[in-house]
Amino acid sequence: MPNYQRRNQPTVTQWNKPGDHSAVVDVPPGAASNSFRPGADVSTCGWIFDDAKSNGGTAVHAGDWIIDDPSEDGLTVLSDEQFQREYEEIKDEEKEDEEDPKPSNKKFSTKK
Repeated sequence: MPNYQRRNQPTVTQWNKPGDHSAVVDVPPGAASNSFRPGADVSTCGWIFDDAKSNGGTAVHAGDWIIDDPSEDGLTVLSDEQFQREYEEIKDEEKEDEEDPKPSNKKFSTKK
């Protein structure tokens, strides 16, 4: 029996520093402190503007995952812990790319 997957797969990127994702910018002055995890060094964080959010956006911490799902509005940001609970890596049985293990080059699916 053939295997199927949805045509518009989400794009998943792990963010660690500026430049890892085009939607992440520097944290704007006056960003609400409750947008960040307790004890976070805000100078190492990024920001995704989102007018639908009451605080104007979403904080992104080093190690967070950004999910861009074409079937949903906006971007979803998950901590690494949340991401590991909800997603699992899809292993390519024909050939695994061991030369470039960057997370952005791997495929993921939601856990059942």
